[in-house]
Amino acid sequence: MMVGCQTVSRQRAADPVELRQQAQDAMRQGEYFKARKLTEQVLRQSPQEEEASKLMASILEREIAQQKEAFEERPFEKSQAESEEEIKTLLERSREMFRAKQYEEAMVTAEKVFAYDAENRQASELVDEIRKQVFAEGKQNEVFLKGMYRDEARERIVRYRKKAGQLMDSGQWGAAKLTVEKILLLAPGDKDATRQYEQIKQREALNS
Repeated sequence: MMVGCQTVSRQRAADPVELRQQAQDAMRQGEYFKARKLTEQVLRQSPQEEEASKLMASILEREIAQQKEAFEERPFEKSQAESEEEIKTLLERSREMFRAKQYEEAMVTAEKVFAYDAENRQASELVDEIRKQVFAEGKQNEVFLKGMYRDEARERIVRYRKKAGQLMDSGQWGAAKLTVEKILLLAPGDKDATRQYEQIKQREALNS
């Protein structure tokens, strides 16, 4: 009986590599909440896994960027009851727009919830669902998906590149390496970032 239970347990245990791949796919499609939950499963199984930790950092950064836009238009302070009512209204409005296939409007409306509750689970799941449908219909080039795309991604690369150079100049090689890795996550073929990464690896080898 014990053997049978152990077999079932092993069958149900998710493969960390597969989970990490699913999380990366979800992140690429902008489904950050789903990506975070999948990565959390990997880290529960292997808390020290470096790749999963880096992936989680990247996902959180993108979620923060997504929520930052909502906070830039943060409403005046309201009571908890007023905030909860506003959240309910925004979610209902977003779902109606989603059903009507007004994807961009649905996305913007759902993200406004983060101005009231940065960790709102319903809004996070709804944003993921909208993004998933947009990609499923092949409309990602027609719908302006907010977050880490296009101009914002380029702007972040410029900032990361400048920061990495400053960290390298001050000898903070570990922090510089993490910063360059962020660039490579956004632009895997970036020649300058690749060159910086090789320089950092050589310096780390000398210091080891």
